[in-house]
Amino acid sequence: MKVIGDVMKFGDNVSTTIMAPLERMPDTSLETLKKFTMSALRPNFIHEVKPGMVIVAGTNWGFGSQREMANHIFKELGIQAIVADSVGRIYFRNSIAIGMPILACRGVNAAFDENERIEVDFSKGVITNQTTGKKLSASPLPESMLKILEKGGILPLLKEELAQA
Repeated sequence: MKVIGDVMKFGDNVSTTIMAPLERMPDTSLETLKKFTMSALRPNFIHEVKPGMVIVAGTNWGFGSQREMANHIFKELGIQAIVADSVGRIYFRNSIAIGMPILACRGVNAAFDENERIEVDFSKGVITNQTTGKKLSASPLPESMLKILEKGGILPLLKEELAQA
């Protein structure tokens, strides 16, 4: 499984509270969340994000409380994938469960600048900066996770398997 897109870059320690600042929102709908997500770091995020982009981040992406909306919002906005130096475990699991490709790879944040072109091969664990030609290696995702991602998440996978039973 591969994705190719333009990079939207973030630094270290981006919490689920920044991604889904529910305390600041008048309601918790995805439409409202779009207006507030990432605004603490990038006030114009909603105007800058484009479908097909890939988020590249530093260490500790998605740490904090379990806010599933912090995963769903990026999928809703059309982000293809997230690659970070390190990822919070709950955030990682929730991403796979909803069908959002995600990968941890040390050094990825330093290897990319904003708007450079990235290719991520999740089955091989290879990340390529198509702008500079630099390649990085990460642990590939296990076959079971790739299968979940290919079906669009755990629920679509389970529905398909139950229909075949």
